[in-house]
Amino acid sequence: MCRGPPARHVREPVVEVWSRANCPACSSAKRLLDAEGVTWIERRADRDDAHRRRFQRATDGARTVPQIVIDGECLGGYDDLQRALASGALHLKLGREPPH
Repeated sequence: MCRGPPARHVREPVVEVWSRANCPACSSAKRLLDAEGVTWIERRADRDDAHRRRFQRATDGARTVPQIVIDGECLGGYDDLQRALASGALHLKLGREPPH
């Protein structure tokens, strides 16, 4: 029987994508996250007043979608997501090694 160090359970960060219906940039952000193997939760900012208030609180008052929130910290919109991916910052926020 093989024995090694105990398995370490690493908690995945909670990634939320705040979006609206028929939003091309929202779809692009979700595709980018999928391509990176990121598990995300969609939150809709256009459902009702309660969702709009939650969106405002979660995104520090953002007015545009998509907005990407990682473990409660608003990363920003699609352009910000692309920049974070290109710089390696996205991987660091996700607790991953940046690609070389």
